[in-house]
Amino acid sequence: MSRMPFRWCWRKDLSKFRGLSDRDRPGFLVALEWFENFRLRHQMPAGRAAARAFWRLEVLREEVTRENWQLEQWESAIQWYL
Repeated sequence: MSRMPFRWCWRKDLSKFRGLSDRDRPGFLVALEWFENFRLRHQMPAGRAAARAFWRLEVLREEVTRENWQLEQWESAIQWYL
């Protein structure tokens, strides 16, 4: 009998995590969905290298200005994920 590989579900963990306010949870979800889409599109394993590439290539793009609160929230989301 073949076994399905274990798949970590960060979404489920995030929905149960009590360390976030109701205001911050949607921002974490947006940032982590964005990161996961980037990671999968580039066929990168989950981890620090993927997070660094995502931050450099997506978040800090020169043609887009980010608000400080966005960067802080997204950084917290990635740290939580890692």
